[in-house]
Formats: sequence, C-alpha cells, structure tokens
Amino acid sequence: MPKTRSEAQGVHGLGATRRKLKSVRDGDRVEIHGEVFRVSSVQPEGGTRNIRVELQAKDGGTLTLIGVPRAEVHVPANL
Repeated sequence: MPKTRSEAQGVHGLGATRRKLKSVRDGDRVEIHGEVFRVSSVQPEGGTRNIRVELQAKDGGTLTLIGVPRAEVHVPANL
C-alpha cells in the first residue's frame, strides 16, 4: 500500500518492509490491504516518469498500479 514520504521506512508489525516502487522487480511479492500479490511485470510508463507495475493475486486476478517511482509498497518478509 503506498505510504506518505513523511513516514519512516523500516520493518512493520508483521515483518513487512516498505520499499520504493522503483526498487520492486519481477517475481517479488507485495502486500496491499493484507492481500499478497506477485509482481509479474515492471515497466516505465511511456512519456512520463511513472512506473507501471502489474500484479497477480493467488486467485488468478490481476491488478495494474501506475505510480511515481518514490511511492512505497509493503513487501512481506514471510510468505
């Protein structure tokens, strides 16, 4: 889940860490509102500084995020 820049980076209650969107790679897993997704694709968004991240849920559903490179996501430590 994207967080504000004013919050400190680090480890959170369930062992999840926050990483900037630009550091997320194919095959990583990210957590959004308690749901864990596998990163299937990370690409620059044409003509902008934004990044397009395609995620796949365990049930086969997909989600596409488009955000600025400094946006942060939760990366669970245990899966």
